[in-house]
Amino acid sequence: MARAEQPPDQVSNLGPDTEYAKNTMFQLVARHRNSTRCSAYTSAVFSETRYAMNGDLRVAYRTSREGPRDLVFVSNWFTNCELLPELPSIQGWVEAMTALGRLIFFDQPGTGASDPVTPGALPTLEQWADSISAVLDDLGSSEAVLIASAGAFATAALFAATHPSRTTALVVFDGYADAGGTALVRDEVQAAWVRMWGSGKNQHVINPDMPWNEEIRATVARLERLAASPRTLASIFRDGSGRAGGPSDNPCADSGRPPCRGRDHPAREGQVHRRAHTRREIC
Repeated sequence: MARAEQPPDQVSNLGPDTEYAKNTMFQLVARHRNSTRCSAYTSAVFSETRYAMNGDLRVAYRTSREGPRDLVFVSNWFTNCELLPELPSIQGWVEAMTALGRLIFFDQPGTGASDPVTPGALPTLEQWADSISAVLDDLGSSEAVLIASAGAFATAALFAATHPSRTTALVVFDGYADAGGTALVRDEVQAAWVRMWGSGKNQHVINPDMPWNEEIRATVARLERLAASPRTLASIFRDGSGRAGGPSDNPCADSGRPPCRGRDHPAREGQVHRRAHTRREIC
């Protein structure tokens, strides 16, 4: 196997020893490296892309076959539901999730197969949370387990706090409420991400232990290009309320209150009171 090109130092600061490198979805996929099924399995299991309405914006989504529960993978800015479920590198994870219930992938407006948005006028965090409602409503689903990674945590947490009765559980890996002070918000790191976007190399930088070869790099690169253009990525970094890792990923960032902290979600056995109903009350 050819040695991967050395990435820029700014991006390499995100791994391999950071929690991000250890806990992202693609890192978890490494545990399923013995899976040999190809994307034909996923193509047979998943629906064609459908559209739900979030206001006047169409939200693209795909689902697997019905199961005992609905599982929504809450997207951020790096997905394309046409391709993501069929990536060979995550087949093991997809198969494991579809064994638990109906797995739902969707693209946020402005990304993937969903409606484009005007540059500089990205949807708000609340509108991104509403995309979850739109997809569940279109499916006739009353509630779902939310699965969120990294920058998607803010969107998932806002939905869970606003709609506790529709949130069976909130599962988060490598989530953060506030990326302030981390490498993710440094201008040079974001610039490096934009420069490398579409090459597939970003994923190997932050997940150096994941299975890696030219085929995987090419499929990840294609996913990046179909998820968002470099200009869109730069716009999300610049104007996207921190949803790609900026300071306002913390829903309380403009409230003058302390940063949000993770807590048990009130979906099981009355662990905590279900009181949060607005963006600021997540904290």
